Amino acid sequence: KDILNFVMTAAIVILANFVFSFYFQRFDLTSEKRYTLAESTRKLLKELDDVVYLKVYLQGDLNPDFTRLRNETKEILDEFRAYSNNQIDYEFINPGENPDKTEVDKIEKQLYDKGIIPEQVIDKSKKGQKVTESLLWPGAIVTYRGRELPWQIFKRQAGGGFTNEMSVNNSVQELEYGITNTIRKLQVPRKPAVT
Repeated sequence: KDILNFVMTAAIVILANFVFSFYFQRFDLTSEKRYTLAESTRKLLKELDDVVYLKVYLQGDLNPDFTRLRNETKEILDEFRAYSNNQIDYEFINPGENPDKTEVDKIEKQLYDKGIIPEQVIDKSKKGQKVTESLLWPGAIVTYRGRELPWQIFKRQAGGGFTNEMSVNNSVQELEYGITNTIRKLQVPRKPAVT
């Protein structure tokens, strides 16, 4: 009898998982609805009629603050993809992983020319003896219908007294606005050149 109950319960769980795998739903249990996309964002995503492709330059050996920013960025892009019926596609790229220094310099110059601002990150080891410096490109190039725009994911807070952690927290809070604003700019038709 116990084995029969176990088999029936397992079958119900498997069937429920199968049925719910066709439906996307995210529950935001925070009181301020911090993880709920705005209605205007959901409408924008549902109305996309072509793929929005993002090359995100937040990959590699990141410190904990930037690892959190990368993870939050990936999470919101996954949510955007679900609401857009897979019209959002992305890849994370580490521009410094190429062993050819000349090629890395070329990629970094292209990113800078396109409007991505680099961030110098200084990391101290736990023992306080080793200090490493690295250059991050915390942004993305967003492409839609043959047009592209930069999206600066990390924004350092102006003025003194702001830590990396505070700037990352503010950048995380601005993720939804940043990407939707970039998509809206890409959707505006080009104005013909005045001759």
